[in-house]
Amino acid sequence: MGTAHLHIDQRIKFQNFGKSNYRSREVGEAMRNLDAAKIVQLIYTTTDIEPPIKSDIKKSPRLQLLDTGLVNYSLGVQAQLLGMDDLSKAFKGAIIPHLITQELISLNTITNTKPHFWVRERK
Repeated sequence: MGTAHLHIDQRIKFQNFGKSNYRSREVGEAMRNLDAAKIVQLIYTTTDIEPPIKSDIKKSPRLQLLDTGLVNYSLGVQAQLLGMDDLSKAFKGAIIPHLITQELISLNTITNTKPHFWVRERK
């Protein structure tokens, strides 16, 4: 089982998410509700390199599942990860950005700031 079915370290499209027949508007509404319920977090891109950092909600977000233990269980790797010396070898390193983002989210719970990920602006 790979990380693709959980969209770990990947941007998502709302249209036909999970090979469904749902439209972007419907999936987007559901995802925003899950985000508000703190089950997932939608992390949007930014091209800003200086504060204030603004999200570009018109671009495809990354989907952050907010329970790393459930992610590890779903991937069937919880026991394997405990014995690893180098997490970059697990799932081509895709689990590392998830773990780092999860830690940043936990540090920002008091201020309720959302993380972003940077992308280069096309010129």
